[in-house]
Amino acid sequence: MGRSEKPVRNRAVATVLAYLALTKPRVIELLLVTAIPAMLLADRGTVNPLLILNTLVGGMLAAGGANTLNCVADADIDKVMKRTARRPLARAAVPTRSALVFGLVLSVGSFFWLWSTTNLLSGLLAVATIAFYVFVYTLLLKRR
Repeated sequence: MGRSEKPVRNRAVATVLAYLALTKPRVIELLLVTAIPAMLLADRGTVNPLLILNTLVGGMLAAGGANTLNCVADADIDKVMKRTARRPLARAAVPTRSALVFGLVLSVGSFFWLWSTTNLLSGLLAVATIAFYVFVYTLLLKRR
C-alpha cells in the first residue's frame, strides 16, 4: 500500500466508526442481551435459533436507527455538553443529513427485516418503539 492510500483508508475507517458510534452499540448490546432470555422464557426454552438470530438482527437495526435519530435530534445540545461534545454530529464527523438518512434506513430496514423473518407484529412493535423513543422521549420529555 502506497503512502497516499493510507490517509484515505484512515479517513474511511474513521467515517465507518463515526456512523457506528451514532448507533450507540454499547446500549444496543445491553438491550439485546435481555432479549434472548426473554424469548427463551416466553417459549419455555424451545425457541428456534434462527428466530433468535433474526430477532436480534431486527432489534439491532431498530435500536441503531432510533439511537441515530436521537443523535440527530440532540446534535445541538450535544455540542454544548462536555459529556456529549465528542459525539459524531457534535464534532461534524458525519453530515447531519447523512445521519438522518442512515437512521431512517436502519429504522425502516428493521421493520421489513422483522416482518419478513419473524412476523408483522414484531415489525410494528419496532416501529412503535422507534417512534416513541424519538418523538416522545427525545423531542418532548428530554427537552423539558
